[in-house]
Amino acid sequence: MTPNFSLLKEQAWQRQGGWAGGTVTALALSPAFPTDGLALAATPAGLFRTEDGGDSWHRAMDGILDAHMTAVAFAPLGGGRMAFVASEQGRLYRSEDGGATWREVSAWAGLGVVTALACSPHFPEDGTLFAATPAGVFRTLDGGASWESCTFGLLDLDVLCLACAPDFPESQVVWAGTAQGGFYRSRNAGRAWRDAGFGLPDTAIQCLLVTQPAQDAAPVLWVGTEGHGLYVSRDGGAHWEAAGQALAHHSVNCLAAVEGGSEGATLRLVAGTDGGVFFSEGSFSEDGGQHWEPADGGAFIALSLAAAQGEPVLLAGAYQEGIFRSRDGGKRWDAAGTGLEAHAPPLVRLGPGGSLWAHDLDGELAFSVDGGRTWRSLPAGEEGAAVQGMAVAVEGDEAILLVATAEGLYLGQAAGQPGAVPWQRLPVPVDPAQIHLPLIAPNLELLVGDQGGRLHRSTDGGQTWQALAVPWTGQGLLNLVLAPDFGHSRGCLAVTAARNRQGNYDVQIWQGTEGGQAWQELLGLETEVPAVAVAWPQDPAHQSRFFATRHRVIRLYRDAESGEMAVSQAFLQEGLQITRLLPSPAYQAARTVLAATSQGVFISTDDGTTWAPLGQGLPACPVVELLPVDTGLLAVTLGGGLWRLG
Repeated sequence: MTPNFSLLKEQAWQRQGGWAGGTVTALALSPAFPTDGLALAATPAGLFRTEDGGDSWHRAMDGILDAHMTAVAFAPLGGGRMAFVASEQGRLYRSEDGGATWREVSAWAGLGVVTALACSPHFPEDGTLFAATPAGVFRTLDGGASWESCTFGLLDLDVLCLACAPDFPESQVVWAGTAQGGFYRSRNAGRAWRDAGFGLPDTAIQCLLVTQPAQDAAPVLWVGTEGHGLYVSRDGGAHWEAAGQALAHHSVNCLAAVEGGSEGATLRLVAGTDGGVFFSEGSFSEDGGQHWEPADGGAFIALSLAAAQGEPVLLAGAYQEGIFRSRDGGKRWDAAGTGLEAHAPPLVRLGPGGSLWAHDLDGELAFSVDGGRTWRSLPAGEEGAAVQGMAVAVEGDEAILLVATAEGLYLGQAAGQPGAVPWQRLPVPVDPAQIHLPLIAPNLELLVGDQGGRLHRSTDGGQTWQALAVPWTGQGLLNLVLAPDFGHSRGCLAVTAARNRQGNYDVQIWQGTEGGQAWQELLGLETEVPAVAVAWPQDPAHQSRFFATRHRVIRLYRDAESGEMAVSQAFLQEGLQITRLLPSPAYQAARTVLAATSQGVFISTDDGTTWAPLGQGLPACPVVELLPVDTGLLAVTLGGGLWRLG
């Protein structure tokens, strides 16, 4: 049956399932963890919070304007429940209640994207916090009320990791590792830096850990490098040596020390690498860190590690796989908790029988045959590579998949619950790493668009390709949409964009005919963000097309009286960001269009002229996809939550 969206206005959204997991880039445990069970996880799909040690997670975005989080830290013991989190959009936020609510640190505005945060051990007294950015190190001495640049002596400004000495209030020592292999030490709280990387390889310093073998002993420094393993310094960074042959050829992404005993001696080191999680016993001794073993259940790629103080409990943030927990100091790991849905942004398509097919920003490919309640990962292509573009078509009870990876372009057929898909590698018309817009038209006609704005078409299932002549030059291809009756009309739409001198984007919308062999410009507009949602309903009477950017909806249509093309526009409330447009399957009769936004779903029943919220009870989370299912509607929220209306 065809859903009548206008009948769903007053109904309540019901959670149907979720695509669990995703990438976790940073973790922070409260100083009282695991007693209070409080931890924060930064992901590309938002900030998540647990109060039960990781058994369950929920979004913690109250006061946060952005989605992609890059760094998170708690203030040390004595700072109450103060925490900081940074975003990919260059904002910094502060919480006074353990991450339940946030407010922006206005003094940080314009200083850049934070890659790491390091608090003074005496932060509650001295208010000192360091922030690493691609433009160097910044410091605050008043808890974030004001900031100053601290780059004197840094020969490489792209700082990836920071740490304060355990005796920072007395020594004023801070260390920093950079993307070009530089390691620096400051003895005056960041005012000046000197190279302290003698013996380190010329590669990125990805993580830094400071351990204290004994109360009066000098701190031992550990750094993880990109592709060259782990290095240790026992003299404050003046000299370095490789630590552990087992890690020698790995990229070490994160490090943690598990502490215990009456004097807090370091008992074990844990390293997250591109080859899984490893641990080293006896790391307090002179030869500590030389012998490493793979952890049981640690085959995931850990990007972040956080260890409780004085307890053998650790959390690990994984690439594409969510969060793991160890209760024995890092020797054994298990998946941690429910509620973490961190896929950003999930692109979801309908398959046969209501099946769902999805991929995310990190390239994971997955499918669900029960409406999104459960998901299974699926290797893409011959190598199981990361997916950068996907199209799905339905033929009977089979899903026809076209996926683009950096290694190639693949066509596959899947039915039922496939454990694997037989992939056919197609000849590639351009560098496969550039393809991001694959489309499947009727009769297995294929179109691919690349990041350079080029288009190619195949009419024989991808065996041969034709380069289409396009009128746009120097513009990126944002969107490519087929006419609802493409098999008959051979029509398509392309949306291109180029940045202008004002820092905004000049967007052009093109009408294609003959399967993309001829083009004419339909519309031009300027927008602050390079994102345009498109809806092309089945509307032979008025030939309507809808375009949306930010909170503006533009309708292009043929005027009934004059027969000429006309334009109208409407605005949703200020501050909304429209992510998707979906016309009613019976648009010609219902004149109905839906808009997925950063604050729920909206409906128009008068050709986009006026808009109202659709349904009740949807969580305060951006909606990134809308799918008509049976007599209802499925909304996909940022991260991978699925909600049903009707």
